[in-house]
Amino acid sequence: MTTAEQLKKTIVEQRKIVDKKIEGLKAIVRESQERQRTQTEQQRRQG
Repeated sequence: MTTAEQLKKTIVEQRKIVDKKIEGLKAIVRESQERQRTQTEQQRRQG
């Protein structure tokens, strides 16, 4: 395997890891947005 091939393989693997991290962050953001939305609705009902 040449250095270029090794680099390509490493980049692909790193990209997969980054994609997984991004998906995780998106999920966290989605959850917090939903939580905020429900809190806002509850406050509106109480207010």
